[in-house]
Amino acid sequence: MRNRSPFAAAVLAATLAAASLAACTTQPPAEQATAPGGDVKQLIAQLEDSSDARPLAGYQGVSVGEEELTVVDAGGAESRLALPADERYVSVAPYVDRTHECYFHNLATCRGELTDTEITVTFTDDDGQVLLQETARTAANGFAGFWLPQDVSGTITVEHDGRTGQVPFETAPGSPTCITTLRLA
Repeated sequence: MRNRSPFAAAVLAATLAAASLAACTTQPPAEQATAPGGDVKQLIAQLEDSSDARPLAGYQGVSVGEEELTVVDAGGAESRLALPADERYVSVAPYVDRTHECYFHNLATCRGELTDTEITVTFTDDDGQVLLQETARTAANGFAGFWLPQDVSGTITVEHDGRTGQVPFETAPGSPTCITTLRLA
């Protein structure tokens, strides 16, 4: 059995408790469940950056959707945590040789090719304004995640080891939270 950090264990316990209460109330699950301290962003960062192999033990899935994080534990219990209304999470897995299709990023199961790799990432909107530019490191799952403003579109540029790749992105409703089409050439 894998050791979970105290934070991850507390979040799992809270989400399971919220899921068990969901059947007894009239509120949608996303309005009931919150991460300890209300910081779903911290939970996403912790799971994304986990050095544990994928799939993550203890979870069937942890999917980042448009408005909520859906957590399904190993027993199939599901809970939902509301995401910030004014931001959108976008997880990027640049690749050289192999990739997979993905729309809503699953923190527990998605695996990219370039694990534990330093990359330079730039998000530029359609007007040419740089929204974010930083050096990041892909996690053990091959992804690097970023929080962006809601309702913008533009281009993601990633550079690594003399290779560069670009793909369009969008953070409007209906847009993916998982980018696996960015090939470095």
